[in-house]
Amino acid sequence: MYMDEKFVKAMNEVNQEKEFLDQQEAYAHYVMQGINERGEIELDGEKIIFEEVTLLENRLRMRLPQNFSTMGPKLAAQKYPSDNRPHLIYSDPTGALSLAFTDTQSPVSNEEIANFRDFLLTNLQRMQPEMKFLTTGLKELGTKKIGHFDFISVALDTLLYNLTFVVELSGQALLGSFNCPEKQIDKWQPIAHGMIASITFLEDNVKNQNLLGREE
Repeated sequence: MYMDEKFVKAMNEVNQEKEFLDQQEAYAHYVMQGINERGEIELDGEKIIFEEVTLLENRLRMRLPQNFSTMGPKLAAQKYPSDNRPHLIYSDPTGALSLAFTDTQSPVSNEEIANFRDFLLTNLQRMQPEMKFLTTGLKELGTKKIGHFDFISVALDTLLYNLTFVVELSGQALLGSFNCPEKQIDKWQPIAHGMIASITFLEDNVKNQNLLGREE
């Protein structure tokens, strides 16, 4: 009888975990479709509208929340205190949510993106041993490969969720990063991935493709 009770308890835990994962997958699917097809999503009674923005000297387009705008130099210096801060930063009005791009000028080919992603992750783990690694992956968007990984980092007196991604652009590595307060990870992790999925690469005339089901 004791073993039967343990078995039932274990099965209940498995079913609960499966239900939770199914809910996460359904939410991610809803977000991905909302950004790429409808241009909007509704969460907890709040509607987030996305608009397509042309970036990096007309080399790519990406759908961003309508209330995102380029971050001013004063706020950028506060959030990215290093002189080696990203070249282009978008954020919401509070600065709590941000999306940044850095033209690394490091030569890389499309086929080398996975290795470049791993190189970035290894260096980051060495420099920030306190970081909590979450996931890593490789998406395909048209002919482009986008390497990505996400993690939790410590910033002053708070924790941040980070999604870092890298793609070859004009023969060089373009580095992108999204971050938000860790307490908002459940809401913004799928949105961040959905924004990456909305990218159109103009330099190669790559048509925008939906990334649903295109994960290696």
